[in-house]
Amino acid sequence: MKRYIAILLYIIVPWLTKAQGTVWFKTSEAMVNVSGTVTDAESGERIKDAVISMNTSNAATDSCGRYSMSVPVGEHEVGVGALGYKGDRHIVSIANDTTINFRMEEYKDHKQILFRCRLPRRLEFELKMFNNMGIINRGGIEPHTIIGGEARYNLHSSAFDIGMNYSYSLPFVMDWEVGPDTTAGEVMTFGYWTVQAVTDYNFYRWWIKTVPFIGIGIGGGKSSSTTYEGPDPAYPDPEQFIPLLKRKETPIATCSLRAGIEINGNIRLNFEHHINSDGSRGTYLGINFVFEFLPRS
Repeated sequence: MKRYIAILLYIIVPWLTKAQGTVWFKTSEAMVNVSGTVTDAESGERIKDAVISMNTSNAATDSCGRYSMSVPVGEHEVGVGALGYKGDRHIVSIANDTTINFRMEEYKDHKQILFRCRLPRRLEFELKMFNNMGIINRGGIEPHTIIGGEARYNLHSSAFDIGMNYSYSLPFVMDWEVGPDTTAGEVMTFGYWTVQAVTDYNFYRWWIKTVPFIGIGIGGGKSSSTTYEGPDPAYPDPEQFIPLLKRKETPIATCSLRAGIEINGNIRLNFEHHINSDGSRGTYLGINFVFEFLPRS
């Protein structure tokens, strides 16, 4: 037994001697407070939602452009960023509670167009009530309108949004007439409804107020048509013309191509082209109001 203890001491003692300078338990670091404001370099206006980063610590300015954060004593790489402004990074050494104020320059090329950017809210709802007009390739080139709605979720820190869309395309003018000169097989009225999963990519979302977007939707629904088949044989009297009409409903798959501009997050000018599996095509232009919910992304 004494031999084994001697061997262990022979191994452990030199190792302990070399390890005298080793710190076995990390001591708590001294923390200091860093605070200040972020302002527009030209106007002096306080900037809300600016992000200040110091190594692994981050803070955002409040509605008055103020921030406050706790960081360890030492040297830090400080960065500041705000939507629509030029970012900045530099090295500072902090030993005590410190005030650091930032003055940021706005992007001039974007300012000429739209002045100041905004953050989108998480959830948007768009209502379509006869404010989208277009044409469809049924019954000649028939004017149509859309009723429906769309809910979208703006992905956090992303230019993409995802959502669900319901739309019903119906003739803008509901009156139609059938006479002896009407050709058999002519489509008198046509409409369709669809439910689609949609996604859009929003260009320059964090830099400008007027945001161009492109997107796509995929889903399905049902189309319905009324076709003139000829005079009703049950009424052979030529002086009493009774048309024979056939109504048909067809399940459809649909794909929609979308593009447009969203202004200040509240007004959406949009273009849509619907491609349906029954061969029908619809093209629409609209102006929609967007309702926003939930905190900003």
